[in-house]
Amino acid sequence: FDNVAWGVESTDSQTSDVGLSAEHALVERTGNLGTVGLDLLNYFVDNPGDRAVHAEHVLGHHVADINKLLMGPLKHYLKKTGSGGWECYSWVPGVLLMLGDE
Repeated sequence: FDNVAWGVESTDSQTSDVGLSAEHALVERTGNLGTVGLDLLNYFVDNPGDRAVHAEHVLGHHVADINKLLMGPLKHYLKKTGSGGWECYSWVPGVLLMLGDE
């Protein structure tokens, strides 16, 4: 994930610090999604375009709970595809990678 995804284009150190602060806040916010939320993000990173029912079969979480998360806290991380499935925004795998490193 690159600087454009974070909206940081300047090389000025103050702007860079703001970008790092925003990056840290996003990683922290993502970590606060909980186990089920992170399970779903990781699932849809690996299986873009799948539907909630597919995630239910693989992860074992109830589809009603999955849909609540998809329409609630995860709506900023995933987008619905034309076929009714879900896919993560391009920056999500980078955030999950950073979260795994912390």
